[in-house]
Amino acid sequence: MIFFRFLTLCVFVLMIGCGKNLEPKSEPITEPKLESKSGPKLEPKSGPKSAEQSAPNKENKKNDGIFDVKAGESFEYGNLSITVIDVLKQEEILLRSTGIDSKGKIVEKINRFTATFVQLKFENKSAGKIDSSPGFANSKASLEDEFGNILPLLYRFDGEFTYPGQKPETGWRIDPGTLSHYALYFQAMPVTSNKFILTLRLNGKTVRCKGIMGEATRLNDKKREQDLIAAKEKEKQQMITTEAARKKDFESKNLTYYPSPVTKYMEKTADQWHKMLIEAVSNNSPKEIKESFDSLKELNDEGVPYLVDFLVRQSTPQGRELALIHIYACKIHPNDLPKIVDCLNKTKNQISARVMALNILSRSGNAKPFYSKIQPMVVDLLMNKNVKDSVKEYLDKINN
Repeated sequence: MIFFRFLTLCVFVLMIGCGKNLEPKSEPITEPKLESKSGPKLEPKSGPKSAEQSAPNKENKKNDGIFDVKAGESFEYGNLSITVIDVLKQEEILLRSTGIDSKGKIVEKINRFTATFVQLKFENKSAGKIDSSPGFANSKASLEDEFGNILPLLYRFDGEFTYPGQKPETGWRIDPGTLSHYALYFQAMPVTSNKFILTLRLNGKTVRCKGIMGEATRLNDKKREQDLIAAKEKEKQQMITTEAARKKDFESKNLTYYPSPVTKYMEKTADQWHKMLIEAVSNNSPKEIKESFDSLKELNDEGVPYLVDFLVRQSTPQGRELALIHIYACKIHPNDLPKIVDCLNKTKNQISARVMALNILSRSGNAKPFYSKIQPMVVDLLMNKNVKDSVKEYLDKINN
């Protein structure tokens, strides 16, 4: 028993004396050396790895799966080609709703609200497959301005939109080969906002459209205006070419040529003013008669044939004199001069009308071939002391 206790004590002392040696020795950690088979040894850089090296870039991760487009550009979604046409900052939207009042009568009401209006276009390019729009208005879209303001999406409306292309994009059938226009509505942007970031969430892809609000519309309006000007100029040149060919054809056949009545004065052509003149005379409307005459004279050569036509239609001396008054300053085609010569007939016309007709003939510069007929018709006027000097002057002009 004593021996056993002595043995235990010896073992305990031995363990205390050797305790330090039982702990593992700490040795400095060195980086492993890389050896190159064909060159000197390469030492790796010391120090801990940076946060960028140790973890994926959060920004890059955020951008994964985002497809950026501009307003006016299209992107593909199944069979659909989708285009963000434009984002308009503050647009007044009209909704028409119907209901029944307390008396049972159907009434119509127009509701107005202001919203930031996103115009979208969908084209189904499939040869035969029906497709549906994604339904962006069902919380699949968000809109933000340059100041970080996120605008709430508006998508519940009671009533019918009064303008085409304003129907909310909640997912609609789009037949093959057709175009459809829908819209997204967000709470109106502040007046200080000018830029937008529109995010559209699709299955497996997010589309982001950045731009300046209304810029695409302004550019399209400018292009449309330029195209309209170019189209009008092209049409004008075509009309000039066509009219020149028409004039040449008429003159080659010795026909009475006046320019085609295509010019408008106060929104009416010479043909329209002529019809209005005939109607005004029939209704004895002095104001409309004067307006029609003045308009036909403003249309220059295009109005002349209608003034001559009006002269021929008159059955009274007063009517013919009225027509001659307005023909006075016009350039009459030589083929129409006989109609003026007829107004020299003393049995059908008053002296004042006959003198005016003679003056018109003298101003035309083309009446000399008719002199032999004109001179005998005005012999009595040459003996009238009140007009003989003027008549002699007009005859001399015609015969020279």
